[in-house]
Amino acid sequence: MDGFRPFLYLLTGVLVSVLGQKITNARMFLFRAHLIPTVKFMSTLVVGMISGAGRKTSHKVSAKQKRLMVGMGLLDTMAYALFCVGFGYCGSDATALMLPAMGQVLTAFFSLVLLKKAVPRKRQIAVCLVFVGVVVKAMDAENGRSLGIFADGTSFKVGLLYLMGASLCYSMLGVFYELLVMSGTKEFPAPPHAHVMLYSSIIGSFSSILFQIVYVVPRWDELIGRPLAASGVHPLGCILWLVLFGMSYQVHSYAQGLTFQSDGALGVQLVNAVRGSVTNVVASLAFCRHTISECLSVASMCSGILTATGGVLWTLASGKQKNE
Repeated sequence: MDGFRPFLYLLTGVLVSVLGQKITNARMFLFRAHLIPTVKFMSTLVVGMISGAGRKTSHKVSAKQKRLMVGMGLLDTMAYALFCVGFGYCGSDATALMLPAMGQVLTAFFSLVLLKKAVPRKRQIAVCLVFVGVVVKAMDAENGRSLGIFADGTSFKVGLLYLMGASLCYSMLGVFYELLVMSGTKEFPAPPHAHVMLYSSIIGSFSSILFQIVYVVPRWDELIGRPLAASGVHPLGCILWLVLFGMSYQVHSYAQGLTFQSDGALGVQLVNAVRGSVTNVVASLAFCRHTISECLSVASMCSGILTATGGVLWTLASGKQKNE
């Protein structure tokens, strides 16, 4: 069953990326309204409360584990806010490839320096292949082959800066998660994934609601009212799209937790990179503003082959290590 976890994470990740691109392209609201992050955190909070993860009797945690979970909540909140802005500028195809590329280098560095985890040679080669593949995609996207809502290269570079910030936060989040897993003792076992997500969602939900009250509500007509009217989408349709996104994200989050447990932070980053290749093809076919040959260019296909090869090599190296 462990081998199925990365596949489930891959599949649900592609679904979330495509839904995010669909909602962004519809322009029902400006991405500065940060409705998608709010939906993400609130849906996680609701699922956590329904599952009973917040009951005091459900799980005992130490002071160190609480600090780690609070840190994860802050990192997750900052990372997703930065990610959504970068997503709006760069599009799902470029974002899904470029974010994990930067994450690979950072996560490998943090794993080596902070977690003292050596990276085997085959996995080093896998990371390099993925990184080269994403660099090729980044160059292709900068030449105008991107699904972002802005077409010029300057805006693409601005989005890239946001993605770099998100990548840094996500890499540290992965390290914190591994530290949390390793913090388990007989008296204080490592908290289950649902418990961790509840802690993170409380911080994210509070931050999102505060942002909506302070920033979005006073600018409602500019950020949501006029864009929604211009999009031609019924308000109920907008709500349904956001609910569907929230539900899909929860399944994806559950699969992510399983993959963290079986393959670690670097393994999650590798799956994200392979997901980028699949997302690139699916999103290009579904949302391409030009001809398919322009969106699925030679550089784009080469990028997909490189990242997929890196992912396969990572998986083979993982299997060999377990057999040994």
